[in-house]
Amino acid sequence: MNVFSKKLNVILVMEPAENLGKHEHEKAVRLAGIKAAHYLGLAGAAAPSFSETRYEVPTRLELEAKYPSLPILPTFDRVPPAPPAVLAPRRKGPRAWKTIRSSILSSCGQS
Repeated sequence: MNVFSKKLNVILVMEPAENLGKHEHEKAVRLAGIKAAHYLGLAGAAAPSFSETRYEVPTRLELEAKYPSLPILPTFDRVPPAPPAVLAPRRKGPRAWKTIRSSILSSCGQS
């Protein structure tokens, strides 16, 4: 049994017989898998079905109307435009990253 769920794993361990060819072994393994799936299906058919719980999730506009004192959630139509893309300099090393950071900050209007 898994620590985080009630899921059970079924594993078929099959060793080929010495006189069995590769194709015959593959056919036997596939047939065993089909028989195991059929057996588990029959065993689970009598089990009670699980219960399903559905939750209604209000839309963003309904939430904003219900809780007007909360800040408005950002959406794609309300996100401020991104600063223009800044190409990285050809230099490598820590000085290049400093240059990239300063060019990004200056494009955003910060120092």
